[in-house]
Amino acid sequence: MKLFSSSKVLTYDWDIVTQANWNKYPNPESAHVVSVDILDRSVDPVTGVLTTERLLCVKQAAPSILRAIGLPIPELAWFREVSTLDPRSRVYTADSVNLTMRELMIVKERVVYQAIGDLKRKVEDLFDLSVADKQQQQQPATSSSWFSWGSSSDATKDTVAAPAAESSQVSDTASKIWRPSSPTNSISQDTSSSTNGFTEFIQTAEFHAQIGISSIRSLMEDAAATRFKANAAKGLVGLESVIRRILGEIESQKQQQPV
Repeated sequence: MKLFSSSKVLTYDWDIVTQANWNKYPNPESAHVVSVDILDRSVDPVTGVLTTERLLCVKQAAPSILRAIGLPIPELAWFREVSTLDPRSRVYTADSVNLTMRELMIVKERVVYQAIGDLKRKVEDLFDLSVADKQQQQQPATSSSWFSWGSSSDATKDTVAAPAAESSQVSDTASKIWRPSSPTNSISQDTSSSTNGFTEFIQTAEFHAQIGISSIRSLMEDAAATRFKANAAKGLVGLESVIRRILGEIESQKQQQPV
């Protein structure tokens, strides 16, 4: 079995991120996604939790190791996704599994978007600051604070990045603050109340090869994990492009409203 894990802090509010998630396809970075169909959707009348079942169809080139041993690989692959969106705790969780080629490989994926109301508190938790340290940081600063995204003076700009996470159970782990790749094309986050928060993005996956001896299974799982990692990176870029589009629409609507 091969494991993959990635975690990033997105500098967008949870409402915007989850809205972008529902409108993620199509986008130029995810051209391999052919279709997304909603099979079932319901809302719990007590908790308000939205549960959605979707069927995704993708074009996925087979890893070279599978082609080398002459296994029949279909052009299209199907995945079943079941997600829950909790508006109270502001957590979205989606679990998906492949329906195609399960006799060769079983791939299980989980994606989580959870709201972070206070990024400074999140960073403090990551660094495990002591109570004394926190009390000291709460004192008024004379020039620049311990944590800030920046100031009007270049001499006092400070940034903080969370340390990379480490785990003996994962093969690829990242934990860092993530910003848009093209800041000049993004709408300033202080122009809308819907962009005041932050969202933690967590993605994990398991790869279980079903055939061959141990060494062959390991090669198959490594190849699948490498392909998955590349697609995951493209998926995050695609999500960013949808977020920017939504923010642009919000800003355009604001400008069209009468003063």
